Amino acid sequence: MTLNRSLYNQPRSHSIFRLESVWVFEAEDNLSRDASHHILGYYSSLDRAVAAVRMTDKDEYTYAFLILEFAMDSKCRDYAAPISVRSYDKNGKPVDECLQNYNLINQFEGRNANAIRFHIGDIVEVLDGKRLFTAIVAELPPTPEDGFYGLDALDDSYMVLPLESGHIDHLHIAPTHTFSLRHPLEEECANYLRTRLLIFQGREDKADMSSICEIEGHQYLYNFATLPSKSICRRCHRKWLADYSGDLINGEIWKQVDRFENDPRTDDELVKEWSNRK
Repeated sequence: MTLNRSLYNQPRSHSIFRLESVWVFEAEDNLSRDASHHILGYYSSLDRAVAAVRMTDKDEYTYAFLILEFAMDSKCRDYAAPISVRSYDKNGKPVDECLQNYNLINQFEGRNANAIRFHIGDIVEVLDGKRLFTAIVAELPPTPEDGFYGLDALDDSYMVLPLESGHIDHLHIAPTHTFSLRHPLEEECANYLRTRLLIFQGREDKADMSSICEIEGHQYLYNFATLPSKSICRRCHRKWLADYSGDLINGEIWKQVDRFENDPRTDDELVKEWSNRK
């Protein structure tokens, strides 16, 4: 892996390297899991920290290792940002590195294209604090060839759309905290993420909105506020009639139908009219 080394050619004081292990516990669906960070030691050189990664015992909970570089002889507290970050998988194999000075937020010229491991549309796992969850890549880190100016270290990141039922729109995740998918993903969840990407890209006409509703639930609209007989989803335009068989909607029994008989209005017209009803 080759990064833009000019970013790292700054006069620097002596550094200390902190080695952390990341533990992740299995969950029922493995879509979002708790993660914990454990400091294993401090080392006077990167080589010694890397050697410690190889020598550390790995168990079933070990997910990854992080080596964070901090400047010595400076005001550095627990919340201070590191000068550089390197990540390794559970077997000690290098994953990625960010060599920008996060503490100073120095100028960032772009990540070399051959150091960008993922593509737009790839489904990945991202480590965000004490959580590990599934997401889809929406934008890549800028490269020197993109010609952007005024970038800083925080721009060295992937923009991802998380599998979080829409509660979080997007996140910017450092390459060191972006990992390949470890578990097979159910097609329902994969379709949801791909649809979210199409919506993000402004390509709703190609999106299957029902895949969003399968994860987030339908947005029901009723023809009457009391004793309704018809319902439509404002998002995917799925339709129901009051019945004694079929799906449950808000505790009532409804039957799914393709259309409403004797109703010439289009789905969009129905959604527009019913949305305006109190």
